[in-house]
Amino acid sequence: MKKMTSRERVYAAVNNKEADRVPICFGGNSATVIEEVPPHGMAATELYKLVGITDKKPSYALVGNIVGAPDDRVIKRLHSDFHYLYSNPPTDIIQEDENTKIYPFSFGMRIKSLGGNDMIDFTNPPMKNICNEKDIEEYPYWPPLDINIMDGVLEKAKSLHDNTDFFICADYPFSYYPNNGYGFNSGMDKYFMDMIANPKLYHKLADRFLQTNLAYLEQFYGQIGKYIDCAM
Repeated sequence: MKKMTSRERVYAAVNNKEADRVPICFGGNSATVIEEVPPHGMAATELYKLVGITDKKPSYALVGNIVGAPDDRVIKRLHSDFHYLYSNPPTDIIQEDENTKIYPFSFGMRIKSLGGNDMIDFTNPPMKNICNEKDIEEYPYWPPLDINIMDGVLEKAKSLHDNTDFFICADYPFSYYPNNGYGFNSGMDKYFMDMIANPKLYHKLADRFLQTNLAYLEQFYGQIGKYIDCAM
């Protein structure tokens, strides 16, 4: 069988056609990446060393410590057919007190420092005390719906599409809202209890998350849609 490009290979597989080999996805979406949790969980750093990358350190997101876009040399070394394309959200941080920072764009999620590295603190969710609609309306960390998350993203999408044969999988900040995101910001216990004990509040808060999701979804996919192969 003729050797396929990565894009041809994945399209063949998802259309139930025979490919020249099974497609491989590493670092091609937020479910197949590697994490970096300093100071001891340095999996991405160790992988970079194994591959022989000495001129670059892994860059990871505050939410989940996901190395969402591994160096292309890692992707190629592991024969991945997918390439991850992420948005470019703001990274402004607010110092709440001596020990706590806040990431406003991610609905006010708190950040803790571990081993000199910042990461989201899922043990102290910012919306854990939201109990009624008034609390939702007065919550201070609803991100404005017109923040630009596309600096350099369109150009990268076009370059990946035109100059590589990767199967391009795109993702943006709020793809896990309102569901998992509700739990991230309220606490998983509150997330599940609100569904049953306070469904009116649950739907109101979930809808607010969804409206934010849709606004950024339109900005993101509205610009890069024609250059990508898959949307998270």
